[in-house]
Amino acid sequence: MTLSTEHLKESSKRVSRRSFLAYAGSLTASMSRLLRKPLLLWAISTQAQPLQTQALAQGAQDLHDIFKGEIHANAKDNVYMGLGNIFQLDGEPYVKVSQALTTYDFLDIIRSTPMTEASRTKAMKDQIAKTEIGFQDAITSLAWPKFYVDLRDPEIDVTSPTSLSLYANESQPVLFIFRNYCASPQTVNVVSKEIGLPVAQAEIKPGDTRYLRGSVSPQDTEGCGAITVRFTTNDGFRDIVVTANVEKTTIFEGLLVADENDLEPPIARVRITDDRGRYFPLEAQPSGLIRMVTDAHTTRAERWSYVNEKFRVRVPFGKFHVSIRRGLEYRSLEEEIEVSEGGPLQRKFVLSRWVNMQKDGWYSGDMHVHMLDPNTALSECQAECLNFVNVMVFKHLEDTYAREHFTGAVDTKSDSRHFIYYNEEFRNEPMGHIGLINLKKLVEPISTGRLALHWPTIMRFSSLNMPLPLHGDKSSPDYPLLVQAMRQAHKQGGLVTWAHLRSSQWEFPLDAEKHQIDVVDIMTHTDIPHDLHLWYALLNCNFHIPACAGTDRIQATDPIGHQRVYVRLDEPLIYANCMKSLKAGSSFVTNGPMVKLLVNGIMPGGEIQLSGPAKVSISASSVSQIPFEHLEILVNGETIRSVNTTAKGSLAEMTLDYPVNESAWVAARCMGLRTKELFYSNPVFAHTNPVYVRYQQQPIIKPESARFLLGFLRQLEDWAEHEGYFENSQQKAEVLKSIRDGMRYFEKISLQ
Repeated sequence: MTLSTEHLKESSKRVSRRSFLAYAGSLTASMSRLLRKPLLLWAISTQAQPLQTQALAQGAQDLHDIFKGEIHANAKDNVYMGLGNIFQLDGEPYVKVSQALTTYDFLDIIRSTPMTEASRTKAMKDQIAKTEIGFQDAITSLAWPKFYVDLRDPEIDVTSPTSLSLYANESQPVLFIFRNYCASPQTVNVVSKEIGLPVAQAEIKPGDTRYLRGSVSPQDTEGCGAITVRFTTNDGFRDIVVTANVEKTTIFEGLLVADENDLEPPIARVRITDDRGRYFPLEAQPSGLIRMVTDAHTTRAERWSYVNEKFRVRVPFGKFHVSIRRGLEYRSLEEEIEVSEGGPLQRKFVLSRWVNMQKDGWYSGDMHVHMLDPNTALSECQAECLNFVNVMVFKHLEDTYAREHFTGAVDTKSDSRHFIYYNEEFRNEPMGHIGLINLKKLVEPISTGRLALHWPTIMRFSSLNMPLPLHGDKSSPDYPLLVQAMRQAHKQGGLVTWAHLRSSQWEFPLDAEKHQIDVVDIMTHTDIPHDLHLWYALLNCNFHIPACAGTDRIQATDPIGHQRVYVRLDEPLIYANCMKSLKAGSSFVTNGPMVKLLVNGIMPGGEIQLSGPAKVSISASSVSQIPFEHLEILVNGETIRSVNTTAKGSLAEMTLDYPVNESAWVAARCMGLRTKELFYSNPVFAHTNPVYVRYQQQPIIKPESARFLLGFLRQLEDWAEHEGYFENSQQKAEVLKSIRDGMRYFEKISLQ
């Protein structure tokens, strides 16, 4: 992305109090949290300087040109298909190529970012070095056959594989690496009947390295053959003959079958590998997933394909492994299959449930998804067995995503059991992120402050820690407060979620005091123990705010619904009833376990009235396909009873009588360890919403919780006073008055 000269000149003037001066040389200093949120960049200076003439080595540019179509930046709609996926990279190579491409893109960002000439020179030098190292790491990780061609006057030295192991009817990329040790430029031509070459000639300066890509595509015959390659230069030629061992392949067909009486269509995600871990891509992949798996200090990619009933895959004869996953309620399938000349070429896979929550009236949804177009959203919703998905229109820096799909109603691509609704995430970084649900029209400006500034962004599977301003500018002031957007949503009959309940965003206590938050997301991009502390504090200040969950899914690294909310319906399954139940708190959140709670027979979201001291009967249970450790009962945020799971870690339950002599909320939760089946870094977790016990009509007030929440509003007040950017003094005064009005409530109850 390149900014215009006029934009750069205008941007260079945007300097305000407490601005971060981002030193350009550290643009890629810390690569972290692979495949998470989009990259943000912000830097300022007093004058935009001329661009430098520093250039990337031609070899690194070659590698960029080879791989740039594999992983596109800013993929959207059907995100997986938008990436490119030319070579179907899997494992560590996918990660290394992704990192190299992202590092390359920072060169353009440095060129288009206003900074001093000295800073740009230093930044470009450092970034060029990182980019060249990144591409070297990428090709080192690739298992492609490599031909090293060294040009030495007058000789051509070639180091190549002695033989190639190939699969019939499968394309095998090969890489040619040319190094010129001559004193003069050289032109190399590559000629081979067996190797296809998109580009067959390279001009190489003295001391330079160049790269060409080829591919070998043997026909459907097995055996041993030869591959001949001729390299010609200005002074001569060199022929290389490599043995080609071709292994015969065949088409294996899989059929996904729904279990008896299952109403869901047979859609799931599938992964095929051999006993060495090699990935075999399915034919015709309309949608898919590239999961990141971290072991020790290594991160690798796992490709999965979404399959609607049937799939075909070309595999060699022998054993291969089929992995199938579907949502949270279906059994994980792992099968080893051996294909031989007379063996099976077809197999049925039954998608069977280990639990069926819908039989008891429970339906699940993902409250926070991005980027998907309606067709993809529906198919992935069906594949992950979600009944409702909110795809959020959001504005990130200079771009607004998914606005074109917003209709103000359930999308017409929805079916009778799976509802897609395009809603909105309204954002300001220090204030917070909120979900505006069930909207009839979008609430503008969608993002305020720094999140709407016109600065470059990359959404190619990487995130870099960057210093960012906590304020906007005249093109995007920090106004209004989120509470104003919430009120506009409520006027439409909408629902408001707090999108990420975390301590880095400070407005939520104010919005709770104004009764504008309907539900809070306690699982998305948060640390669960800390997040629970925030939610419990709200409940302990007499705010009946249920929990919900979503994935904030932007990239094709996470399946939608891998953490979700279940709502209970006594009414027909329609989107409006799901949102009604969500607001009432008749729900629980989970990333695997199914947890239930009854207090005097009342389910979560309900209330019990007590006129005097009494005992309430509490029962809770949790069952899970993924092992967990213990189940807990909480009263006002404190654990009053905990039980361990069964030997297999899949079941826990308890019943107790608990004396009550004050107003309280009661909830159940279960927790376990992190496992490879989970996404993000959250442990196994599920939490019910509370049952409220109203004792003599008293509110639930815990002064220590009020003092804790008051601290966030004091941070917000200080930011608005000293850091936030407002168009005029009236805006600033209005914001400060609202904040201080909210502070008075917490100051009052903190003294009780």
